[in-house]
Amino acid sequence: MECSAAAAPKAAPNRHVDPTLTNRFHGCRCFFVWPLSADPRHSQHNLVGIERKDSDAIERMRRSCSLASRVRAFAGSCVQVGRSTDEIDALVHAEVVRLGVYPSPLGYAHFPKSVCTSVNQVVVHGIPDGRRLLQGDIVNIDVSVYVDGFHGDCSGMFVAGEADPLAAHLLKTTRACLDGAIALCKPGVPFSAIGAFIQPMAEREGFSVVKQFCGHGIGRIFHMPPLVFHCGQRQRSGKRRARLTVRSALLSHGVRIHLSLVSAPCMLSALSSPHQ
Repeated sequence: MECSAAAAPKAAPNRHVDPTLTNRFHGCRCFFVWPLSADPRHSQHNLVGIERKDSDAIERMRRSCSLASRVRAFAGSCVQVGRSTDEIDALVHAEVVRLGVYPSPLGYAHFPKSVCTSVNQVVVHGIPDGRRLLQGDIVNIDVSVYVDGFHGDCSGMFVAGEADPLAAHLLKTTRACLDGAIALCKPGVPFSAIGAFIQPMAEREGFSVVKQFCGHGIGRIFHMPPLVFHCGQRQRSGKRRARLTVRSALLSHGVRIHLSLVSAPCMLSALSSPHQ
């Protein structure tokens, strides 16, 4: 389903979902912020270390991630010059509710919207607002949905109109970093290999990795171990094992790259490459 050019509803300050969906939404907790709950419904938060998933969990992850990818494509079709990110959020929220799933960001650490929209210099987790997109704006849309006990989490970078040469080069470099890092992922490969691959490639193209952000595990909990860095360094997380799902900034937050324009530092985010 594609977003209709005439379908943008009036922006609302907060999003709402059917209470029956809300009551099923127990997994949106950040493993390093909220205390563990004694409520048995939240028993999945009592995880220690990296979660290894069985066959049933892997299949549920496939479904949640497939739906997240579907919603991401819908979100991208909503990006156009003159439309605000708040309107895009409203459209995506309506589509998520139509599919009968829950938008993971909504209410997470009091986040007021159903997607994150990071425009131009915003590195990550931008809150949709009333600013209208201009010709050449690049916008990352971070889409996450909660389905049958598991989160599906991904993001995509889209362009309003046509990208200028510098932005196009940023997106192309990010895509190359993403594809190369994904190709590395297999049992036995250290997590640190991802950052060791990304950082040199970004720097060869005149960019540098934003070290303040990283990727993370995904599954029953929205953010969970391991942390996956995009710069070269040692990590305690060890090596990848079979049946481990990682929602790396490669796959959802994408590769965070920054560069300087003229004399002022300008943070540009390129999240999981441009999507057609």
